[in-house]
Amino acid sequence: MTSRDTTQYRLMVDYPSQNQGIGRRAMELLLAEIRDFADARRITICYKPDNATARRFYALLGFVETDIDELGEMVAEILLQ
Repeated sequence: MTSRDTTQYRLMVDYPSQNQGIGRRAMELLLAEIRDFADARRITICYKPDNATARRFYALLGFVETDIDELGEMVAEILLQ
């Protein structure tokens, strides 16, 4: 990872507030903010590989799975440039 890479470690929405678009809107705002950094070139996130909900959620936002990290979590990224 370089200084031009950005990592979002966790996005958690309390269970009673899920399925209301809160997480999607939060990520859309976060991604827009990161994209505004002139030198940002990659956004990376991670999640448990067996979390099908997270897998679908991040794929719909444009993330592509790339690897399993040293902690056993799925790594997915969006390349900006």
